[in-house]
Amino acid sequence: MFEQIIIIGVNKIGVIKMFNEEVKRTSRGFRFYEFKDRNGCECTIQKSSIATEHAIWLGIESAEPKILHSDATRLGIEHDKTSGWIDYQIPNEVMLTTRMHLTQEQAKNLGKMLLHFAESGELPIISGII
Repeated sequence: MFEQIIIIGVNKIGVIKMFNEEVKRTSRGFRFYEFKDRNGCECTIQKSSIATEHAIWLGIESAEPKILHSDATRLGIEHDKTSGWIDYQIPNEVMLTTRMHLTQEQAKNLGKMLLHFAESGELPIISGII
């Protein structure tokens, strides 16, 4: 099933698409879109299954914890790097929250701030936008 394509903008080459064209659904039938942020991290925006109000999930799909070489060495973590960031393994029993759970009101206020940034390149003065 295909629905609307979300277009972020157009340049001289053509359309710049940020979200997947195919509407995807969770195993319970809730719609979501996938995209990558500036750093190439996999992200999603998804309709929440909460029954008491309309909400969405927004954020990166999974955390990719890293530790600086110097800190890893100081903490006795074995690695083969000589500098920079090193992948940091977290036990499976540990949960990391990577996505925001936003109500419609929160999404509306965040949307105003994002739109202001998209148009000006700056964050708004809160009292003037929300």
